[in-house]
Order: sequence, then C-alpha cells, then structure tokens
Amino acid sequence: MDLILYPLKKLILLIIDIPFFRHQYTKRGIADPAEMIESRTKKFTENPKLSLATIIGGGISMSVVMTLYIGFYNITRNLLFPTFEDFFGYVLTVTGSLAFITDMIFVKEKYFKEFNNKKGWWRIKWSIITALSPFVVILFAIATIR
Repeated sequence: MDLILYPLKKLILLIIDIPFFRHQYTKRGIADPAEMIESRTKKFTENPKLSLATIIGGGISMSVVMTLYIGFYNITRNLLFPTFEDFFGYVLTVTGSLAFITDMIFVKEKYFKEFNNKKGWWRIKWSIITALSPFVVILFAIATIR
C-alpha cells in the first residue's frame, strides 16, 4: 500500500513547499503540514476496516466465493438441466449477492477475528491456503463449464 501512496505523498509534499500553499496551512493553524499529511496517511493505511488494502482484499475474497458459486451452479445446471440456456447476467447477479452475504458473515465476522488471535504456524498455513484459493477456485469453475 505504501508503494502506491509513496509517489502521491511525495507530490503532495512538494506542493506544500510552495509558499502560497504553506501560507494557507499556517493561516488555518497547521504549523507542520508534512506531519499532518503523514498522520492522515497512517490513518488511511493502518486502519483495518477502511484501508484500501482491506477494500481490495474484500473484493478478491468476494470474487473467489462468487467463482466458487458459479462452479456449483454449472455442475447443478449440467446434471439436472443439460439443455437449459441461461442469461449469464442473472447468474452473476445471484451468485454475486450470495457471495457478498457469505463474505460478510463468514470472512469479515469470523475469519479475521480468529486469524488475528492466532500465532505461529496456524497463521502461515492459512495465509498460504488463502493465497492459493483464487487459483484453485478459478480452475474449478473452468472445469465445470461444458
């Protein structure tokens, strides 16, 4: 996350060195604008609920669960209704809604709380499983397409 924000932060710090902008900060009672920007950046990057990394991770986990549901849907459709032609927009809407609900209940509420309380090998094992799960689920969903 810092790699993405570093060029932006450097640009802002260069702009703050311009006398007009420095005067605007001093007029508002901010003696050291660079320190204020550093503290705001830390609030953004270190907040576990609102940081950009959490938002991106949530999107990835929801897409993994959605892809898993699409694979189960393909298996069910191919076994029970082999001639059924569906509109894929509906499939994405339903599986996306189910993935959002599943992600909010199980991942956000249970997994993160339990993960933060554990130490050692357990964390390493589940980090590896979490990192490999998108690839496994995508292969599963591709394998279920007729």
